[in-house]
Amino acid sequence: MGQEESVSVAAERLGLSQPAVSSALGRLRALTNDPLFVRGQGGMRMTDYARTLFNAVEAAFASMDAALREHAAFDPGTARDTFTILMSNIGQAVSVPLLVYHARKHAPRVRFNILPLSRASYLRQLDSGEADLACGYIAHPKECLRSFKLFDTEFVCLFRRDHPLIGDAIDRELYARLDHVAVKRERDSGPGIELLAELGLEQRIKLTVPHITAIPPILHATDLVLTTTRGFAETYARMAGLRWLPLPFEIPAVEIAIFWHEKKQTDAASKWLRNFLRDSILQGYQDGIAE
Repeated sequence: MGQEESVSVAAERLGLSQPAVSSALGRLRALTNDPLFVRGQGGMRMTDYARTLFNAVEAAFASMDAALREHAAFDPGTARDTFTILMSNIGQAVSVPLLVYHARKHAPRVRFNILPLSRASYLRQLDSGEADLACGYIAHPKECLRSFKLFDTEFVCLFRRDHPLIGDAIDRELYARLDHVAVKRERDSGPGIELLAELGLEQRIKLTVPHITAIPPILHATDLVLTTTRGFAETYARMAGLRWLPLPFEIPAVEIAIFWHEKKQTDAASKWLRNFLRDSILQGYQDGIAE
């Protein structure tokens, strides 16, 4: 009756008679020593105590439902869940096609909502349940997060196939003479800017854009080059008529992993999602769909 604030409507929803609900309400009033409902404009209204009691009971039932769902079986073949995954722009370009490809065969009714993996908000989103998983690189993850490693990614140079200055290899001198495009977002920058800054080559950055997925057509139409992950380079080398080569120096590899909040550790749907995402990405790499 807390949601309906009407004895007759509450009785109908409960499948009970109105006298039975009125009798139960009378016993609850005697137990709590509170009228619980009083007449007001437009009908019956809950007292302050009744509202507090209702909120507590609602929260208790929600907690019980969540606990039961944790250990309930999850059937991807019939599930209609919508999962929210945090991913970097590179992850969205490389990993999401693999996820959708495999979901079409194994979880056809499941839907995915992909959001940016932001340093400023990922922990809050995982803690609140706004996001189910995060996939990508997270430096110094908090202890409340669980994870497993997918792979280490290396960095390469991506450019158009008929670039006039690049042959079969790129040496340090050539890299320093090339004009670069890099990713520069509002809060942080991509690895290309950091690397070029360390090498004292900031002046070679001729263009910055906020999203890496905007860069492949730019490379195709110009002589700019991009320092990026090998997975992104291989994906767009096939799609956009581009080519990639190793860098002429070593850059520490970055660990790509799947992260989830410890609250989700035993949740059946979460366990399926993180295993499915892992298998989809790794299988795609093995099949040569991505690197």
